[in-house]
Amino acid sequence: MFHANLSHTDLYHTNLKGTRLSGANLAFAKLYHANLKNANLSNTDLNKANLTDADLRNTDLTSVNLTDANLTNADLGGANLYGANMSNVNLTKAELRGADLRAFLEKANLTGADLGSANLYGANLENANLTGTNLYSVKLREANLTNANLHNAKLLLTDLTEANLTGADLSKANLESVNLTGADLTNTDLNKANLEDTIIANTDNSYNEQKNDEQDR
Repeated sequence: MFHANLSHTDLYHTNLKGTRLSGANLAFAKLYHANLKNANLSNTDLNKANLTDADLRNTDLTSVNLTDANLTNADLGGANLYGANMSNVNLTKAELRGADLRAFLEKANLTGADLGSANLYGANLENANLTGTNLYSVKLREANLTNANLHNAKLLLTDLTEANLTGADLSKANLESVNLTGADLTNTDLNKANLEDTIIANTDNSYNEQKNDEQDR
């Protein structure tokens, strides 16, 4: 079904496991509870599609358009989302363990999602909501997290080398053993964050200046 036009189609609870839908138009499609495990959805248009509770494990979602899509509680474990446009996507409580999320995630809602061991190298997460998100051992090297909300997020062993955290909210976040080498922490909120064994070196920030001022008082 290459380049098929399935926009606005009702595919509720449909079994599409392993289906090849590359380049298809699935904008506004109703895919909640659909089984799309191991499917090929590369280059598809899923703008404003409803994928609530959908099974997208190990699915090929490279270069897809998921702008304004709803993936609440969806399972995307091991999915490939490289180059995807996920601006304003809703991934509340979604399962994304081991997924390739080197994607555009500006203003994405990832509240309570599980991104353990996911790859977000260089991802754009500007203004994203990651409140309470599990980011254990995630690759966020060179990621853009400007003004992102990471309140109470779990970032244990995460790589944030050279990441842009300007204006980010990391209050009450667990940053134990996180690598922040070269990260930009300008105006970053680290109030009540856990910084045990955190590496903060060569940072372009106001955090260290504030910390030094407090020690001099």
